[in-house]
Parts: sequence; structure tokens; C-alpha cells
Amino acid sequence: MVKITKNIEHSMDENHILEHWLEHRQELIDDYQNLTGSHQEQLEENVANFCNNLIDYTSEGYFEVYGLLEKENQNINQFLNNIKEDTDTILHFNDTCTKQRNPEQIKKELSNLGEKLVHQFKLEDKLLQEYLTHRKQ
Repeated sequence: MVKITKNIEHSMDENHILEHWLEHRQELIDDYQNLTGSHQEQLEENVANFCNNLIDYTSEGYFEVYGLLEKENQNINQFLNNIKEDTDTILHFNDTCTKQRNPEQIKKELSNLGEKLVHQFKLEDKLLQEYLTHRKQ
């Protein structure tokens, strides 16, 4: 009985981690959309907030979620190799755009980042789907 209870608690913890991460992702998408529509005078503040959320989301992926999903996926190293370029773009955006004052340059960097985020989200979704499929078995 104790083992079953611990397995249920562990599963609930995993579910909580994944739900929080996906909620965080949706907030990041909302922030991105708000940022792309920002007026020049709001852009600097919105970029700073977006970058904080972006780094938090990326860190959460690497330090909490990817390790959890790794348990059910033998291809985790391939996934991490594929996502490294996206992560490099995220870090570059954070480093340059928090210091950047040129709105046109920020928008250009933001467009490039958006493409990488779409790619990253697709990879994460695939990894998550594999995790959920294996967990059901």
C-alpha cells in the first residue's frame, strides 16, 4: 500500500511540474505576442519582462522538465543536441536585446527568436508526447 501511495504522489508531482511548465510556456507566448505589438515607449520595459520569463522558462526546461522526460525517452541526447541552437538564440536575444535601444533591431531579433521558439516548442511537444505515451503503457 505504501509503494502505491508513493507512486501516486510521485506521479502527481510530475504532473504538477509539467502543468506548471506548460502554463509558463503559454505565458511566454502571450508575452511574445504582446511584445510584438508594443509601442516604442513600452518596448524596453516589455523586452526586459519578456527576457526574464524567457530565461525562467528555458531554465525550467533544462533543470526540471527535460530530466523528467528523459526517463521515458532514449533519444534525449538527440533532443538536447537539436534544442541547443534554439537555446543559443534565446541566450543571444537575452544578452543583446536587454541592452539594445534600437526598436527596429529589437524587432528583427524578436522575429528570429520567434522562429526558434516555434522550433523548440515542436521538439518539446514531441518529447512530451513520447513521455506520455510510455507512461500510459
